[in-house]
Amino acid sequence: MTPYETLRLLAVTGAFHVTLEEVNPALSADANIQRMCLSPEGLLFNEFDNIFTDLFSSRNTTYRRLVAALVDGPLELDGLNFLR
Repeated sequence: MTPYETLRLLAVTGAFHVTLEEVNPALSADANIQRMCLSPEGLLFNEFDNIFTDLFSSRNTTYRRLVAALVDGPLELDGLNFLR
């Protein structure tokens, strides 16, 4: 792996010991990221859900609905009536 690929991999995985153990040096950074982050069996596949839930705890559902509503672009305030 080139130094640039190593940097990319560390930026995505956070350089935690447990994630570094999962890196396959025979694969490119992109292949490792694909395997660890984007494959359902990957170590980091559910990290977004875990972090989002930890950050927003009891308001988790409300904020997920808000993010889903805004995914296609901005809304006027009356477009967010479903949050009430």
